Amino acid sequence: MDLSYYVGTAFHMAAFMITLTCIVHTFIQKRTDKPQSRFFIMMLVLLLLNTVSEFTYELVYPLRAESDNLLHLAGFLKTFYFLLHTALLPLLGYYILCITGKIRSFTKLQRYLFAVPTLLLELLMITNPIHRQCFVYAGESLDYQRSWGVTLLYVVSAFYILFFIVNLFASWRAITFKRRLDMAYFLAMVILGIVLQMFFIKLRVELFSEALAYLGLLLTLENDGEYMDADVGIYNRKALKIDLDNIIANKYPFRVICLKIENADTIRRVTGSNNTEIISTMIFDELKNHVKRYHIYRTAPDTFVLVLTRQDEDTAKEIAQCISARFAEPWNCQNAKVLLRGTVMLARYPDDFTASEEVYDMADSPLPRDHEPLMSGKNELGYLLRERAVESAIQRGIDKGEFEVYYQPTFTAPGMVLHGAEALLRLHDEKLGEVMPNEFIPVAEHIGLIGQIDDFVLESVCDFIAGGVPGKLGMSSINVNLSVLHCIQPGFTERTLSIIEKKNVDRSMLNFEITESVDANDYDIVKSVVKKFKENGFRIYMDDYGTGYSNVQSLFSMNFDVIKIDKSILWGAEKSALGMTILESNVSMLKQMGAEVLVEGVETRAQAELLQKLGVDYLQGFYFSRPIPKDDFVKLMGEHASGAAAKAER
Repeated sequence: MDLSYYVGTAFHMAAFMITLTCIVHTFIQKRTDKPQSRFFIMMLVLLLLNTVSEFTYELVYPLRAESDNLLHLAGFLKTFYFLLHTALLPLLGYYILCITGKIRSFTKLQRYLFAVPTLLLELLMITNPIHRQCFVYAGESLDYQRSWGVTLLYVVSAFYILFFIVNLFASWRAITFKRRLDMAYFLAMVILGIVLQMFFIKLRVELFSEALAYLGLLLTLENDGEYMDADVGIYNRKALKIDLDNIIANKYPFRVICLKIENADTIRRVTGSNNTEIISTMIFDELKNHVKRYHIYRTAPDTFVLVLTRQDEDTAKEIAQCISARFAEPWNCQNAKVLLRGTVMLARYPDDFTASEEVYDMADSPLPRDHEPLMSGKNELGYLLRERAVESAIQRGIDKGEFEVYYQPTFTAPGMVLHGAEALLRLHDEKLGEVMPNEFIPVAEHIGLIGQIDDFVLESVCDFIAGGVPGKLGMSSINVNLSVLHCIQPGFTERTLSIIEKKNVDRSMLNFEITESVDANDYDIVKSVVKKFKENGFRIYMDDYGTGYSNVQSLFSMNFDVIKIDKSILWGAEKSALGMTILESNVSMLKQMGAEVLVEGVETRAQAELLQKLGVDYLQGFYFSRPIPKDDFVKLMGEHASGAAAKAER
């Protein structure tokens, strides 16, 4: 036996061990349900059989001349090798189509046509004993000799490889850079093995190079470790991003269902469970009844996303409705019946969104108040797109200085004399135009920029006061609103006081407003903030009284100086006797508590006169002035100062 026999045997044995290891590992890791994984397994099985047939052939070939049976066995093994190895070509193609996402746009006819060259080659190989146009054993020594049929096999292989390369370049944007390198490596190894085997028959490295390539794929493209939450077995945000970008790059229409669990933390506390994954596992098991495991992703502990690539509109709606209906029934959680509150959102590409970032907006954005349990389409999900636009506007506003502080005057009820003002922020965005605070403040809180915005307002007001104009024109004070989310941040009070100290502002000229809707979990922190500010000489206003969760006890404990009654209470007083009673009783109660009262939303003289009779201290509303820019406010202060001086002279 020559050296090539031992080299070939060694390469085939190594290829067998590598391929067998890949198969065992794939099944142990249970990576057998995804379409690409199924094609990967089929390729491994064919390659394993190829290594067995070639290894056996290496044993039989030296003995072929000893009997006709051994010669026929050698011919059978070689034919078996060609049949299996030829079948690898379309499987490799289907695998690459799965990786690039092109498989979704392939019709059944196209998939069948893709395999036609291979089927013709298989037929040619099967009938070789008849026509002998692929290979023969000729001469006195019965040496193996290839014919034009094997050359045709290499030509077809070149066609498939060219298809693989073209497909990769056509799908360049649909796959990540890392996957491009993996696929390039895979093809390079396959091509190297084929070329060497074609020109150096005795080298026999084709199967070994392919086995190495499959091992590389197993460790990269078939490795789900970094794309999965190991504790639950659900694909994570990173996996969702890759898959969404892949589908969108191929411009393939699909649908997304987002499920948000709104009370999971409460359920965990009620059940006394320390395992935060129990609820996720329950929901995951339910979602698998509707879609395949590999189409389910968890983007946050209580948020799930389903990607529907094959379902039509009616089927997608039915799945969304079934998931939503499931949350009307109790769940079994650690032998306890619990009710989970789930919101389902159904969106379509490209009708409702055009980028993967918009799906993340849907998954990450807080839900609007009074939302439906099932939302679908732009009409119901449009707030998410608007929120993303506002988020971008906020960032532009900070970067380009597009925020501006406006001032809405406040007046004393007795005499209706200009008293002070409330600083209100406005955003003049180059794309969205005017964006109002009730829209951009919640978004700023959500994305963590509220601190920068609050500091901007405070510094602007301090500069205005330090300039001396408000004091000269008779202003008593200017109010600055504080976000509760900003108040509860570590070091908030110290930072705020340092800004005021740096600006050298008379503290009697500056008041702070805090909304009454303080969450119970933050109550003690906010109370401490109020106490520190009052100790440092500031007056504190409670804003939006009557819209949140305040009670007499909280009013007493916070010790607010001024309570701002929300405009809804004033407007309600004009609509019914009950509304009037509510207004009167609230004003009376607050006055008895020793607090001053400001009523906002005053739009008519009749309302102003009513509030005067009730003993209200301050008034604010469009009847006096809308929020106006600083220059206009200075002009307004000047007019009132001149009017007051003229009255004094008379």
